[in-house]
Amino acid sequence: MARFPCDQHGLRYNGPQRTAYLAVLNGSTAERKRRRLCRDCFAALDAYCEASMVSASSEGEPQECMECTSMDLPVAAFATLYPGGDDRVDFYGRICSEHVDLVKGAFWPVQGGLGPV
Repeated sequence: MARFPCDQHGLRYNGPQRTAYLAVLNGSTAERKRRRLCRDCFAALDAYCEASMVSASSEGEPQECMECTSMDLPVAAFATLYPGGDDRVDFYGRICSEHVDLVKGAFWPVQGGLGPV
């Protein structure tokens, strides 16, 4: 049983904790949070990052918003994921002004938001 509850769904769980460090930067304003996640909630966040962001190890730069095809991208998003026992995985994305709250909701949802319980 985990020592801390999953930051996603709020309950304790079996198995090792997975950790994610998430940041959204808008000019000089930065919001950063660490999340302790169970395996299933971590997998949901990892899938979101894989689908919406660029791997930091790739040569490419994000050309569109994480949520739409807008190319007006004033906000940056960063995710560092630590799957249990593996090396860290880093992601980078850009966000248009219209979708900042949507991405924040995916990164830091109200408990029970992004994945299976």
